[in-house]
Amino acid sequence: MCRSTEIGIGPADTTKLPQDTETELSHRLTRQIKRTRAALWIEESLRRFWPVVSLLAVIWAALSFGLLSVIPPFTVKAVLFFSGLAALALFALGVRRFVVPTEDAATQRLDGAVPGRPIAALRDRQAVGKEDPVSQALWTKRLARMTALAANVRAARPNYGIRKKPPGRSA
Repeated sequence: MCRSTEIGIGPADTTKLPQDTETELSHRLTRQIKRTRAALWIEESLRRFWPVVSLLAVIWAALSFGLLSVIPPFTVKAVLFFSGLAALALFALGVRRFVVPTEDAATQRLDGAVPGRPIAALRDRQAVGKEDPVSQALWTKRLARMTALAANVRAARPNYGIRKKPPGRSA
């Protein structure tokens, strides 16, 4: 379970958001991150298991249209046996190459979809000018702007396009 401290939502040490705002934002972002992670699961599943699904669809189509009834029974058994082996091998290959989407990947995907990357900005801490009132005012204003942007973040939808490898990933 993701809490505001786990996702790093919260202002710098000296500037605090109201507790209810931070908690509400944290819950909202946690839900959106979970939904984005589910979208990443769908993408990864499609990317890794489309060959076995395609093979099973071809086998089903052949059985449905009676194509196998025109060939000898021994050949039918051989075709089904080797098709089953191929489906099993493709499934095993998909499982072997499957990469479980992490919460960090979902957070990055969600954050990258919004200009200004508000989730990453809310994790930032004020580095200089902590005692300077003008600097603190600017920092507070920035946090308020990023909080407003983060409040409007929507979960990323799955990308159903199947690529050999997604950008930024080597496998």
